[in-house]
Amino acid sequence: MSKLNNRLWSMADSMRHKSSMESNEFKNYILGLMFFKFISDKNEKFYLNKIKEDGFSLEEAFKDEEIKKALIRESQKELGYAFEYEGLYSTLISNIKMETYSNEQLDESIRNFNDNIASTEDFSQLFSDLRLNDIRLGQEQKEKNDVIASIMNQLQDIESEEGVFDSDILGDAYEYLISKFASNAGKKAGEFYTPQSISKLLSKIVTNENNNIKDIYDPTCGSGSLLIRVAKDIKEKGNEYGSINGQEIINTTYNLARMNMIIHGIDFKDFHIALGDTIKSPDSKQQSKRYDAIVSNPPYGVRWDSPKELLNDNRFYKYGAIAPKGAMELSFVQHIESLLSDKGVAAILLPVGVLFRTGAENKILRKLIDDKILDTVILLSGNMFTSTSIPVVCLVLKKCKTNDGVFLIDATDLSVKENKKNILEQKHIDEIIDLYSSKKETRISKMLDMETIKENSYNLNITRYIQRVEEKQIDIDKVGKEIKDNLIKLRELEELIESDIKNIKELL
Repeated sequence: MSKLNNRLWSMADSMRHKSSMESNEFKNYILGLMFFKFISDKNEKFYLNKIKEDGFSLEEAFKDEEIKKALIRESQKELGYAFEYEGLYSTLISNIKMETYSNEQLDESIRNFNDNIASTEDFSQLFSDLRLNDIRLGQEQKEKNDVIASIMNQLQDIESEEGVFDSDILGDAYEYLISKFASNAGKKAGEFYTPQSISKLLSKIVTNENNNIKDIYDPTCGSGSLLIRVAKDIKEKGNEYGSINGQEIINTTYNLARMNMIIHGIDFKDFHIALGDTIKSPDSKQQSKRYDAIVSNPPYGVRWDSPKELLNDNRFYKYGAIAPKGAMELSFVQHIESLLSDKGVAAILLPVGVLFRTGAENKILRKLIDDKILDTVILLSGNMFTSTSIPVVCLVLKKCKTNDGVFLIDATDLSVKENKKNILEQKHIDEIIDLYSSKKETRISKMLDMETIKENSYNLNITRYIQRVEEKQIDIDKVGKEIKDNLIKLRELEELIESDIKNIKELL
């Protein structure tokens, strides 16, 4: 797997230098064409399976108008989409090898694809970010054709040499490239991707105690990596989920999330990703559901107009407050709480400041605590994200919570450095989940009772309640050697002093 990942990244990195685009912009071409190849190859296999006993080739089948219509109709019903023969990836590769390819052929293939989709919600405009005439691909049309043809050729060669990719293999490779593009693009692009180790932690939190999760939701889904991780964990436990739901405000990332779902083998009937502003324009279908598992990594420090009319919205009304203009993070928490089922669990990543800010934010936090919805707060290490280096906290919400108080975990030391960033290893995730589940009090965890919370004006700054003494390991052998060396040096010094005293006496 690492060999495949390395080859794909090497190809992506080399191609990026052949254009005048930054990596975050060029990712649309690499990931878009990978996805195009995946669904095209899947469609071609579907067609071939349908005509395998008819004694004619796929090219011949598409020349017969009745057979062509039947194949497209069956593909729409089964796969949700259909390609024309001339627009299949393999056909375009043949054109590239015969030096008859142009980007117009790929553009035509995408236009036909959009005409043949069964579900506009899941497939419409998936390739809108493949801007094949972008001047940054080249000044002349031939240069633009050559860049796209080179990417397509290299993807074909990699698969031919590495073997046919199934959804799991290609899905992991796709996720790897998303993470690499995010980390290389830095803060500007990091918001669309949650690091894998943190995704694992959030997924374990929401699936840990619930073996009957129906619907999953992420109101700020980015590339969809958090949702995919939750779905995978549910499957690995031998259980089934009902539907996967998410909303994303950026069109490019919205396309990426839908591609990511499909390339991971998630059926288009099982997911619904919406485009739009979750707070001001929440998707109506998603608003009508209640979710058993919610995960979210909303954007931090976003300024907004904090419209007072939202106080009339059922999501915000009971709090009597909405997040201030300088930081809208807690508006996502209010939105999430309103959609959480009675047995549901939500895990939300937020900047640490939400624990101790005053004003409207403190009022929202008070309501979550008083209503017995805020279950646990986990403080993570800093420098874990591409979009920020500050420590973040995970708020765990439950409507099925029965106890008073809030459980605190200081996990700032539970990480290791990898490629200049801190990550959670499996042992760290296991330790956090064990504390979260058991509510054990240790040197890094504490159950905060309501009396203490009220005495501190609902300030949940974890370092106020968990002051840890650093445990220093003593190397006995090392200390013994140091003492022995110091004694030898002391003896040598005593001998020098005795010698100096003797010399002074002789002079006198």
